[in-house]
Amino acid sequence: MAARLRKGSQLGKYRLDRRLGRGAFSEVWKARDRVEGRDVALKVASRQALSDFGRAQIEREARIASHLSHPNVLQIRNADWAGPNFIVASDLARSTLESYRGAWRSGRIALRVIRDVAAGLAYAHSRRIMHRDVKPENILILPDGRAALCDFDSSALVAKKSRHYSEAGTLGYMAPEQAYGRPTRASDVFSLGLIAYEILTGVLPTWPFEWPPAGHDRFKRKVPAPVQPVLRKAAQFSPRRRYPDAGAFLHALDAALRRANSSEQRPAPRRRRARSKQPLLQSSAPAHRGRQRLVDIPHRATALDAGAQSARLPTRRARWAVTLAREGPARRRGNALLGRCSRDQ
Repeated sequence: MAARLRKGSQLGKYRLDRRLGRGAFSEVWKARDRVEGRDVALKVASRQALSDFGRAQIEREARIASHLSHPNVLQIRNADWAGPNFIVASDLARSTLESYRGAWRSGRIALRVIRDVAAGLAYAHSRRIMHRDVKPENILILPDGRAALCDFDSSALVAKKSRHYSEAGTLGYMAPEQAYGRPTRASDVFSLGLIAYEILTGVLPTWPFEWPPAGHDRFKRKVPAPVQPVLRKAAQFSPRRRYPDAGAFLHALDAALRRANSSEQRPAPRRRRARSKQPLLQSSAPAHRGRQRLVDIPHRATALDAGAQSARLPTRRARWAVTLAREGPARRRGNALLGRCSRDQ
């Protein structure tokens, strides 16, 4: 490094607290912003990066990366020189995908992470920016649960320096055409497809990337059926058979996830209820107490008067009740007439 870094070192307004990682071109520290009073992830360019790329090129790539503004791309908060050290400050993540156990255990969480990264990558591709080094260590899990892709500036510098595979990506996640110095946006899709298969199954596909790789049974158990062909196409060996960029991959993945969600939420077919054996008509009161009586029917009640047409009744008792309701008043008038006649005699 331009100056040896240790815990407690001061770089501008930042105090170094703990080293988070080290690479060929930079070190990343958890640092305290003493002016704003918050913790940040501070990347410090290495001495080799300064000698290989020069001040102007490093500043240019940091400027391009700082203009990427998307929820799934790690936002650069500050880029500056602190003496001989070039520093880049960004939000502090909770962990990397490599150490995020939730995504390795849950298929639902894993697909959410892959979808987030695809969205960030699609945004970068729409601005004609390739990452070239998509790997679990460059996928960060933020405190709110979002996944964000980082290190756009470093990957761009590496690609400009050399086209040799050992310096333009990470072996294991690199597309075949990228290893031969011909990366395209489909190369980033391939890397993300391999990461998806690895976190879903625990197995990283290897050369010659024939389908199905080891762990395919676990892949089928954890991934909804509509999503499986989408992830398979993303990890195809031939770039012509892959999605041309992350935007096309994201579109296909979203459509497959919607189909999977709709099939899960579709209610099971209802069984037909057996018909009740309860009588359709039941008398609610003695039939001889009035000219009109209510006859109860399940879900509705109707008035049946003395002059109504005879109804079909399912029981002998109900027919007798309706007959009394109709004939009772006539019998009472007849009995009264007979009583008058007997008195006259």
